[in-house]
Amino acid sequence: GGDTATGNMYAPSVQPLVNTPDLKLSSASIDTAYDGVSLKRTMAILTDTAFEKPIMVDLMQARSDSAHSYELPFYYQGQLIETNFNIDARTTSRSPLGTENGYQYLWETGSAAPVSGQSQITWLNDNRFYTLSSSMPVDGEIILAQVGANDPNYNLRRETAAILKSEGKASASFASVIEPHGEYNPTVEYTLSSHSAVKSVEHIKSGSEQYIQIKTKLGQSVGLALSDNPELGAQHSLTVDGETVKWSGPYALMHSQVHLSAED
Repeated sequence: GGDTATGNMYAPSVQPLVNTPDLKLSSASIDTAYDGVSLKRTMAILTDTAFEKPIMVDLMQARSDSAHSYELPFYYQGQLIETNFNIDARTTSRSPLGTENGYQYLWETGSAAPVSGQSQITWLNDNRFYTLSSSMPVDGEIILAQVGANDPNYNLRRETAAILKSEGKASASFASVIEPHGEYNPTVEYTLSSHSAVKSVEHIKSGSEQYIQIKTKLGQSVGLALSDNPELGAQHSLTVDGETVKWSGPYALMHSQVHLSAED
């Protein structure tokens, strides 16, 4: 209801920060934001030779006993460069996404369906390219939006967003990679590495163990293994592409060439 004092009574539970040379990771969960829904978000910055710059991994999970509509927005600045999906663009007329809860201020500028459960969007900002690669339900939807609806005085900033949507399911997860890459130089007019290196992102889950597998277009594979068990010495395993992946502790970064675990 927009009451700050009420909101301050229900803080999320935050896990200890992970800070190693190749992995920075933070995770938080909350079950009081929406009735009957538990939310957990894990974000990590990975450094690996498969990518020219560190990448960010974002895992958003929602669990419930009843069906809901889940929507995860990503706001970005800059110019849209390319997508891996065909956009049904609203080029002649636009409508607000809803009538309340902030949706009344969002124009729907387009919609699309993910390609084989993958959504990929590249934009250019401050002469650098960024790509959002997401694993999402095959029957999910991508909504493109812009702030500015129901704003007669033009006070709202015209920010653009891509909203990942899962409809009619009790639980949903969105595993995404945000990848900076390349360069555009308007002075001497050259472009470098404007296309993403990511081929696919996959979220694999078995019980309390999870694995985010990132495959590149050059055939490399980088993985982030996670467990709900916080004990450093606990042993975990998961089957990925027919092979057993083992690690100890609540997390493990599986380099394209090196394996770093919580005990290293």
